[in-house]
Amino acid sequence: MLKTEEIAKLEIFNGLSPEAIEAIVSFSREVFYNNKEIIVEESSPNVGLFVLLEGRVRVEIEKTRYHNDQKEKVELVVIRSGDIFGEIAFLEDTRSSAYVTAIDKIRVMQIDRKKLYELINKDNHSGYVLMRNLAIILSNRLVNLNFKWRSEAA
Repeated sequence: MLKTEEIAKLEIFNGLSPEAIEAIVSFSREVFYNNKEIIVEESSPNVGLFVLLEGRVRVEIEKTRYHNDQKEKVELVVIRSGDIFGEIAFLEDTRSSAYVTAIDKIRVMQIDRKKLYELINKDNHSGYVLMRNLAIILSNRLVNLNFKWRSEAA
């Protein structure tokens, strides 16, 4: 069961009012996945924004080798407890751009996209705070990815 006190401590919800957090919890669901279970498949329909509450997931894209047309998965990032995934499909209402696979047994909060956007449109301050937090998270993720690729290229 999702607990408002636990959810309020997460970075994505930093600065939101208790009422806004309670509203988000009310239209979210708690989901469990086992090790190696695929949570999101590349090009799958948008199913909302995920907040990882326990465990780790691997985000990968599929790439085709030009010389032999073989496909392989390339790891972009490992996401840990307290972080989010599915944010690109959430923001753009598009199909998923990557695979997300559980590394451990995990627990996630799946937030209904439509209802979250309704809240954002109704409560502009909460919408601003949530989108600012999302921008900070994505910016930090991009910086970390840049460092990862630099170290792999060296």
